Amino acid sequence: MIKKIPFSFWLLLLSSQLSAASMTLKPIPNPNGHHGRGAPTFELSNGEQAQIHFWQSDLEKQSLPLENQQLQLKRPKSLSGYHALVIEKHSDTTLESIQRYDYFNGKPGGFSPAVLLSQPKTPLEIIPAPLPREHYRYYSGSEWAFIIRFNDKPLASAPVMLTTANGSHIETVSDALGMVNFTLPEDFKDIQVGRRANKPQPFHLSVRWDEGGKHYHSQLQAMYYVNPKHWQSTSWGIAVVVLGLISGGWLGRRGLKTGAKA
Repeated sequence: MIKKIPFSFWLLLLSSQLSAASMTLKPIPNPNGHHGRGAPTFELSNGEQAQIHFWQSDLEKQSLPLENQQLQLKRPKSLSGYHALVIEKHSDTTLESIQRYDYFNGKPGGFSPAVLLSQPKTPLEIIPAPLPREHYRYYSGSEWAFIIRFNDKPLASAPVMLTTANGSHIETVSDALGMVNFTLPEDFKDIQVGRRANKPQPFHLSVRWDEGGKHYHSQLQAMYYVNPKHWQSTSWGIAVVVLGLISGGWLGRRGLKTGAKA
């Protein structure tokens, strides 16, 4: 009799596999603040012998060096849009990868993000479906879809975990089309009014798959932001109250003047 293995077992196995000497990619704060326009810089731990590639929106691929566990993305001089950072670390039994998509401003290149997303870049990928549009972001409380793809085909029944730097963990399994859906947690503390007053935090999706005697680990990393609704609704409510007080005061004074004239 075949026993069904609990999903929690697979998640525990995934967590243990990913934590054992896995690569870790961390953004290094920009000296001009997180709104600076300098080239993004990252610290890559356990990245010895890793292959690092930067895919432009036109699918031109460049190799990036790793120096003192740091790597820096090169801002494209002409192409505006999304570009992909893909890091791969190979061994005889394991292929580990990290992917992230960053938006860079520049001259319009005329390339849809779908071109970059559809291009196979590593065997096991987590594909945003879709990427946030220009001037939009991954916001807390918003729902996003992702496709798990293995060898350029949707991968079903793969355990996927979402982890945020604020300490949240969400677990799910890809459906028959390789799709997973996540609502980014509302886990920011001490929220201030205005986007610039709230520092974004990283989140990552992790997936593991075994095929042909080889272990595949993959992560998709991105930044998420406090949802503007936290201060937009408050600001709008305050504005309505203030407007009501001003209007009420003006109407009251007008009434007094009218009464005096009568």
